[in-house]
Amino acid sequence: MAPEPPAVASAPPRPVPVDRVALRRAAEMAEHGAAAERATPAQAATAPTPVGYWVAVGSALALVTALLVLLLSGMLKGEGPGPVARGARPGPGTGPPPEPLPPAEAPRLPEPPVGDPRDEAEPTFLDGLEAGALDPLRDGVWLLVYSDPSTAEGRRTVATATAVHRKLRDSGARLALVLARQAFLDEEVGRLVAPEVARARLLALGARGDVTVILDAPDGPPTGGRLRARFGVKDLEAAVVIVDGRLEHRTAPASGGFTLPALEPLAVRAREIRPAPVDED
Repeated sequence: MAPEPPAVASAPPRPVPVDRVALRRAAEMAEHGAAAERATPAQAATAPTPVGYWVAVGSALALVTALLVLLLSGMLKGEGPGPVARGARPGPGTGPPPEPLPPAEAPRLPEPPVGDPRDEAEPTFLDGLEAGALDPLRDGVWLLVYSDPSTAEGRRTVATATAVHRKLRDSGARLALVLARQAFLDEEVGRLVAPEVARARLLALGARGDVTVILDAPDGPPTGGRLRARFGVKDLEAAVVIVDGRLEHRTAPASGGFTLPALEPLAVRAREIRPAPVDED
């Protein structure tokens, strides 16, 4: 019998490598399939699909892109909300803010009647050197308008005062022009000129009608007149309101003599003053 060949020892089997990533993906797919089997029909219908998800993302990106394009195009054209004016309330729409309301108008006097015969009447002169000539100033409300008629500003003030006098007629206030007495002196004899000459000089200054003119007596510097010194008037062109001989208001134009808008508010104030009743006891 032939001897048996010696047994050859066989090598142990090699382990098969395990793909862990594939196993994890398989487990996830199995779990997803089980969840799909447990889902109700309504849940399954509303569950997002990969295709629907990407469609939604694409739509959102398109919307954002369109908004950015519109915004950039408006900035390049210089459009957009402009600055809002201080104090203005921006209203609806894209128009400009509303215009601010105009300032309130200054108080005005009523217009005098046309063709009033008093416009052609004689003026009244009160000589400041005559005793008792200024006694009427102690009674009632007076608007005294001071002027230097030797200047263009003074002549403008005279014309304005005459216009205000016509508006103050038949009211509780009276107006008087205060002019330097020297302007109506006859230099050769040192006395006042004749009444007709005085009226002609007054008309040349722009005054006409039944206006009252006070010829202020000289008082030396710095005031130049007694009535100026009496009420503290230092400006060549000025106006004061007195009530029963007492100073109530005093003003002066900024420059260039009095104009109607500058003098009329003071005349309105004078007209509205009601003097205290006189006690007869």
